[in-house]
Amino acid sequence: MQDYGFQGDGFWFQGGGVSVVNNISAGNQGDAFVYYTRGLVTNGAAAQFSAANLLDPSIANGASKIAVNMTPVRQFTGNIGYASNSGLLVRYNFETATNITASAPTSTFQDSKFWNNNTAVSIPYTKNAVLRNLTLVSNAATKPSVAINGNAVTNNIVYDNLTISGFVEGIEVPRRGNVTIRGGTFNNDYDIVAFPAIDVRNVNITGQLTTPKIAFWTDLVPPINVSASQYFASDTVLLNFGQFLNQRLYNTLQTANSIPFPVSRTDLPAIYVGLTNQQLLNQYGVSLGGAIAPITAISLPNIVGLIAPAV
Repeated sequence: MQDYGFQGDGFWFQGGGVSVVNNISAGNQGDAFVYYTRGLVTNGAAAQFSAANLLDPSIANGASKIAVNMTPVRQFTGNIGYASNSGLLVRYNFETATNITASAPTSTFQDSKFWNNNTAVSIPYTKNAVLRNLTLVSNAATKPSVAINGNAVTNNIVYDNLTISGFVEGIEVPRRGNVTIRGGTFNNDYDIVAFPAIDVRNVNITGQLTTPKIAFWTDLVPPINVSASQYFASDTVLLNFGQFLNQRLYNTLQTANSIPFPVSRTDLPAIYVGLTNQQLLNQYGVSLGGAIAPITAISLPNIVGLIAPAV
């Protein structure tokens, strides 16, 4: 029925081709700002966006129109959203993108403030996005659970110089694709939180950071429509800030003697059950996260996980 925008949202955008500058949205039962970038369907056909109205028409590859979910957000800057369910919700932007390289078109959300929302920023089904110079703050007596979250599809995200304070978890790292966390100021129970990847993932935590609290949790309960076998995908999390230079972070289940799947489960081949990572690698060429933590990996304050020495 395409019955959209009924939850009490401040601004609802059905596509990204609009400049959103210096607005304030407050006290919404739903969300302060929502991008729901799926073209409305009329007579069986989804609306499309005119390539002539793109800032860079070349991304349409010569076509006169482009899918709404492949249209970059034109501009989002100087906005404030507070006292709502979330400050900013972005769904489906670049959802079907296959180009997730550094040169891919992106949507940038920048120089904005979101405070005292249940969630500051939520980006499910979103790819190729940059969150830059955002201030995400809560001073609620009971801390909200997560400042920035996504879902199993979220991919290729840059978190650039964010200020996040007052949450249980700051950034919940996407579980696939390329992720960069560059600089920032944090004051949360856990500032950067990663769960095991469900597809190839490369994370680089870099820039001017002062002892962020990082947690690489070992929770192997997969998201919806994901099987446990996907946890064998290559998962590289690098630390490049402060005392760290190209050092790799492993979760504690990635040691050679750890047994990632001690009991049988319907989403895992029986041959993997009860084997250590080393046995899985020797017998079947797989291991949790695609790699075994070296025996020289160590634990450090403010980090849940194991840090490999610099190579």
